[in-house]
Amino acid sequence: MSVPDVTNTVLHWPFLPTLGRLALALGTGAFVGLEREHSGKAGARTFTFASLIGCLGGLLGNAYALLAITFIGLFICFLNFREWRLHQNLLLTTSAALIIVGFCGVLCGKGHAFTPVATSVITAALLAWKQPITGFATGLSDIELRSAILLAILSFIVYPVLPAHPVDPYGLVQLQETWATVLLIASLGFRELRFVENLRASQHRYHKFSWRLGQ
Repeated sequence: MSVPDVTNTVLHWPFLPTLGRLALALGTGAFVGLEREHSGKAGARTFTFASLIGCLGGLLGNAYALLAITFIGLFICFLNFREWRLHQNLLLTTSAALIIVGFCGVLCGKGHAFTPVATSVITAALLAWKQPITGFATGLSDIELRSAILLAILSFIVYPVLPAHPVDPYGLVQLQETWATVLLIASLGFRELRFVENLRASQHRYHKFSWRLGQ
């Protein structure tokens, strides 16, 4: 694939919009990188460079954007190879975050603002909330997990395919409205199940504590 000549395009780049796109890419990369720096992983400069590389690719065109993402992918391969050689470990989460930041940089270079900013904020939040998310996931019982999956199936798979208009000649049976009532009852049942599980756990801790005091 031949790389297109962008010399004439570069000469006509508007100064302020281009500077704004570069600044936005710098901010999104640094925002995610600060969290990684705080966690002792690949730092703010690495993520900022990845975002700027993606931004330059987005400014130069689709072929250069693909080349930028490819370069970031090769860098991630080298980073994981080095980590495996030194510590027998892979930086999977950091690698995924770097790829996301690279795409955010491409979007910044193409003139997008909301999507890369929102994506970088969500990425930083997911990285920073590792312990609460892990604690919540490991704290779920098997019954709660199956109930949550069933509720998701009812809400996001069954509900959208139901007809929104009445299905009977008299206009009385509206499946989506009826199914919304079912979802409401199922949601309340899931919350009640969670409350019962927490109550049982509290009672277990209370009996264990009382038994220790009685010794």
